[in-house]
Amino acid sequence: MRNLIYFFALLLTLVACNKDELPDPVPADKAADLVVYGTIYTVEDDMPQAEAFAVKDGKYIYVGNIEGSKAYIGEKTQVVDHRDKGMIMPGMTDGHAHYIMQQALKMFPENSIKFSNTDTYKDVLNKVSAMVRKAESEGKQLDFIYGEGYDYMFWQARNYKDLDTISTDIPIFLASFDQHSCWCNSAAMINAGIIDKNGNILRNEIKGGVIGKDEKGNLQGVFFERATSLLLTKGLKKMRLTPIQVMTAIENAQEYLHSVGFTNVLCGWSTYFGNDDHTFYQGLAAMEELHSLKLNYALAYEIEPYFDNPLSYVDEVAAIKETYDLYPHILPNYIKLFADGTVEGGTGWLLEPYKPIPNSPVPGAFKGYGMPVWTQEELKQFATKANAYGIALHIHTMGDGAAHNACEAIKNGGDRSVRNTLCHLRNVSAEDFKTMKDCNIAAAAAMNWHNMNDATRETIKQLLPDYYATHSYPLKSFFDNGVLVSSATDTPAHDGVNYPFHILETAVTGVGKPGLQPWCPEENITRQQALQALTYNGAWQLGLEHERGSIKVGKYADFVIVDKDVIKETFPVNEIHTAKVVNTFFEGEKVYPKN
Repeated sequence: MRNLIYFFALLLTLVACNKDELPDPVPADKAADLVVYGTIYTVEDDMPQAEAFAVKDGKYIYVGNIEGSKAYIGEKTQVVDHRDKGMIMPGMTDGHAHYIMQQALKMFPENSIKFSNTDTYKDVLNKVSAMVRKAESEGKQLDFIYGEGYDYMFWQARNYKDLDTISTDIPIFLASFDQHSCWCNSAAMINAGIIDKNGNILRNEIKGGVIGKDEKGNLQGVFFERATSLLLTKGLKKMRLTPIQVMTAIENAQEYLHSVGFTNVLCGWSTYFGNDDHTFYQGLAAMEELHSLKLNYALAYEIEPYFDNPLSYVDEVAAIKETYDLYPHILPNYIKLFADGTVEGGTGWLLEPYKPIPNSPVPGAFKGYGMPVWTQEELKQFATKANAYGIALHIHTMGDGAAHNACEAIKNGGDRSVRNTLCHLRNVSAEDFKTMKDCNIAAAAAMNWHNMNDATRETIKQLLPDYYATHSYPLKSFFDNGVLVSSATDTPAHDGVNYPFHILETAVTGVGKPGLQPWCPEENITRQQALQALTYNGAWQLGLEHERGSIKVGKYADFVIVDKDVIKETFPVNEIHTAKVVNTFFEGEKVYPKN
């Protein structure tokens, strides 16, 4: 018993002697809300990798080692230990996509058809006919039919009269897989003002687009480039979303984006589905007021060349910006322009002439240098007026001719402090790489397309000038020339290969599908470069780099916990796509999964 008393006395003495050496408890107002351990890729040059970070009030208050993070752990601090389980990275940005459109189409399941790129002309007609017959058998009246996904490149002709045999009352709009071509019946053309009810032609030309005609000058019901936009917005008058449907579409898009690690996104269209009254902006604002918008959402207002006085729409976007800039997670300061079409479709604007293709399925394509939508002077006027308002141009540029026109326009008329962006960029000249760097023009690149190498490779060799047939989407060249390149999925285009880790693998290996060889291996980039494009560079494109895009003290705590460390050089490069998002956090709040 005496020995036991001596033991406790000694223990009390030791505690008293070392009282000053014991750590003081962290005061509640100083303690972090969250501390995370793991292999952390910060995407910061001064500390590329960390062991831990601490988060309070939605921002990082410490980034460093585990020992240092312990000073921020209080009684109520949540600790997440992801050591030896994978990796942790900043939240990602999709620099160009159409998620609202993708989700909005799901609001019309009875009116929408998804085609395959292997569907024949007859297959498409049969599927449309089956939809109409099904509706009739159920006693339902279809207000419109929207379809997408077929490959017009294998068809020599389309005729609206074949669609009219199915219905002349229901407007039918069928988009090709690339959304740059459509095929419509007479009802849709009447709605769009192309013909009257008697079939008389009311409109022969659409600026920036093509109205397809046969050799005798008869309408085919086929439209290309910006004419496709006109037929979609005007031809399907009843394809409209209510404010509640818009909010549902945004919520569904947000849920998907969180599930794959995106915390920022730019929507390439905001003016479809009857959005003349700015419904998309209103839907985002409603969610913001309900505190349910848990990502940064940028909207680009599309201005079409067939609008009356297109340049005047910049003032409308400026008014939108003034209204919705008040919401912290809405970025309304973008204008979308199309500078050309698609190179593979013969409507991209090139610096070299296409090879002539007899009986081309695209009227006017594969002849000359392609089809520019705006002149360089028109683009310059947009750059000058928009940038003066602090509004950035977001320009579709596939061919190097379109990229050159856009670069020259921004160089001569724009403001380098505004984050103007060129997206897609199949080819870019050496001169324009320099202009992009010097003028702070961001490249929203389709990293999952840069070495597409499917069955169309041989077809492309027959269509394009020699250089373009062997060189596809650049990536490494952007980095080598100091151009800030972000990742753009263009969802729902090429759906199925838009998963971020599939994109990362394609960017590093140049292989989009197992068993294929890279097309342009000289354009492959490193894992770290791909990570930077997906995170920091995307935030930079949206002007958010001082508060998002990397893991750094003072920035918002947007981060992703991943089940595999795919950035580690020893991880098999052809297995990067197998990585899965475990959790996504936005401003320190876990948003995926929700429970």
